[in-house]
Amino acid sequence: MTREQMEVIELGAVWATPAGVIINALQCFVRPVERPILKPFCMALTHIEQAQIERENAQHGLPDPLAGLPHINLKAAFAKAPGIKRTGMPTALPIAGIQREGEHHRALSDARNIARLLPFCRVESTAGD
Repeated sequence: MTREQMEVIELGAVWATPAGVIINALQCFVRPVERPILKPFCMALTHIEQAQIERENAQHGLPDPLAGLPHINLKAAFAKAPGIKRTGMPTALPIAGIQREGEHHRALSDARNIARLLPFCRVESTAGD
């Protein structure tokens, strides 16, 4: 399966302060439309079961609830620090001296861990965005 053929099955998002303190979080499952049956590899990687996806209503076509809010790619911002190259979250956390929490490849756990990198990121101001 190519990257273009993959579908979102779980959303995880956090709203965090510049210090990496999480203010609010969102997690939900999304039923895929093109390939509604999860592959064994996907279930093994994410620990998400088909039954969890089946309980969700397909919510495609809804407006983006984050539209108009500033968005920062923290992995890219982290890589702007001196001596750090673009890297994935499992590598970035130890560089910053942070221990990974939660399950890797789960949307909310990954979002929470990436937010913890905020104090180590070079983030340009988004004022006026």
